[in-house]
Amino acid sequence: MAGKITTDWVRIATAGETVDGRTIEASWITDMAETYNSKKYAALIWPEHTRWGGNYGEVLEVKAEEVEGETTLFARLSPNSRLVFANEQGQMLYTSIEVHPDFQKTGKAYLIGLAVTDSPASTGTDKLSFNQQQQGVIFSTPLRLEIDKITEEKAGLFHRLFSSDKPESKEADMTPEERAAFAAETATALAEQLQPMFSALAPLAPEDKQGEEAPAMVTLAQYNQLDETLQGLKTEFEAFKRQEPQGQEPHGDHGTEQVELN
Repeated sequence: MAGKITTDWVRIATAGETVDGRTIEASWITDMAETYNSKKYAALIWPEHTRWGGNYGEVLEVKAEEVEGETTLFARLSPNSRLVFANEQGQMLYTSIEVHPDFQKTGKAYLIGLAVTDSPASTGTDKLSFNQQQQGVIFSTPLRLEIDKITEEKAGLFHRLFSSDKPESKEADMTPEERAAFAAETATALAEQLQPMFSALAPLAPEDKQGEEAPAMVTLAQYNQLDETLQGLKTEFEAFKRQEPQGQEPHGDHGTEQVELN
């Protein structure tokens, strides 16, 4: 399982016009920075402002700053693997905040959601249609989502080696102790994947009759599933063995991993 990742501060909104012709007031941005509390009401990250496909992560905290004379809202995000993958593929590159200007009748604006979108300049019609279903909620003009660095909690060796990280990353180099741990982790993972299959095959073996040992019967589908799993594990293990050290010292400090999304 991948570790939780957190971005640096990224700009998600600037005071000004919205996609439907209204205006995000500077005071709203100040309010959102003051009132936002992810434990009270967490703003989730949504693809194109839609809720039916599942969220892409969470907004952890926000702050307001003046940038070139404009009131700007920054946020630290916790994107899930779906958003990270989309960003790596050059998708969902812009952000658009969802703000309620009078949250719970407090007279204060609150950030209730954050959208990621591929349409930075031509989303007016879609947003107007969606806005009709979200009374009182305003969507901001999309801004480019620039995630320079994300911090990932240290994951297990099995995940690190068989993840989509580039082979030249330093995290792929291991000390002898880590290689021993990896071997044990690989054996455990293999056993966990094969155990359900062996358990399913056990009842299929016919009982012995008159002392004769009858061969176990396996269906074609079960055989194909087992073969596919073994081939996948073999491919991953062969890829691991082909990795060559990139000049890293045998022993070193393996701290928090740094990943860049291009």
